[in-house]
Amino acid sequence: MKKLIKPAALSALAALTITSCGSGDSSSSLPDDSSAVAPATTTTTTTTAAVTTPAAETTTVTTTVTTAVSEADVSSLPEEDSSVPKTELTEELFKNVCEDVDVRIEDDRIIQTAVVNDIAYSLTIDLSKWEHNTSPEDMVQLSRLFWQSYPRMYERFGEIANAPYDVTLAIENEGYAVAEASGNFVHLHDMWLPGSPEDYDCITHELGHIVSDGSSWDSEYLEFNNYIELFAEICRYEYALDNGYFNDAVWTLQTTDTQNSRETSVRFLLWLDYNYSDFSNGIDLMYRFCDICFNSRFPAGEWNEAWQEIFRDTALEGLSVDEVWKKFADSDFARLSADAEKGGTSELAAHCDLRKKVKETET
Repeated sequence: MKKLIKPAALSALAALTITSCGSGDSSSSLPDDSSAVAPATTTTTTTTAAVTTPAAETTTVTTTVTTAVSEADVSSLPEEDSSVPKTELTEELFKNVCEDVDVRIEDDRIIQTAVVNDIAYSLTIDLSKWEHNTSPEDMVQLSRLFWQSYPRMYERFGEIANAPYDVTLAIENEGYAVAEASGNFVHLHDMWLPGSPEDYDCITHELGHIVSDGSSWDSEYLEFNNYIELFAEICRYEYALDNGYFNDAVWTLQTTDTQNSRETSVRFLLWLDYNYSDFSNGIDLMYRFCDICFNSRFPAGEWNEAWQEIFRDTALEGLSVDEVWKKFADSDFARLSADAEKGGTSELAAHCDLRKKVKETET
């Protein structure tokens, strides 16, 4: 990937700090009225585009939603802080953050388009079921993460599952999962970000599902069905690229103390990618992993052979997957903390900068 939309300066990110937030713990739950909503699982780019944003008159959306709620529902919602001025939902708000992306607002949709490496991508934010809990500033950050991450994911994995160029993000006050993805559609619950401020990169996890068409992976051809979620978490860690923002500051990449098997460990796959993918020579272990899973190439009981295919032409060739796991478990990569203060660098990123390696494939 050669030309990628450059993220706006982090100072712009800091300027959009949400003032009505609680803690940044991504384990926060939705209000009681959303009891049917599953808790968020810890298992969930940008380019100098060829599109020039035309000067356009600022358009403001006003959406009125009338909803019947019980007294219990009302009491469980976050209290509104009337001292915090409301930000208008305007095209200009998005243009200031998403550089080189054309933005227009039509009725209850925010439509963003850009051409990246000769591919025309679009993100449509569907607000038809939005009840003003997710703020316009939140939508800006979700948009920023889409343009930072999805074209990069597509460049690497998109051809495997014939992934879509056009993605719809629906922000909905609906009583189902915090975030879900299917086809080219991502649902984000309207109450999630108010309760889990700055957990924006839940969208990166869902985009990982879209680019790999994870909903179509056949469990009869997966060593572990959880590989669907692990692949999305690989995308979450690698493609939210700003160290100390999003993933590192809000979401925890677990160590082998808590994820101590191939069935549960995101780190094992990231370790393989960091140490043994050789992009300059066409060796991409996570591409091989995704291809094997999506195309049902090995029945669940024959994954020893699948791992040999993944390890082919690397220093791991000929080793059993159990031997490779032991090498991983004995490494610093398995134990170094991936947590960081906002704007900082984690121990893991300081010693093993996988995001830098991914970005270097673009040059």
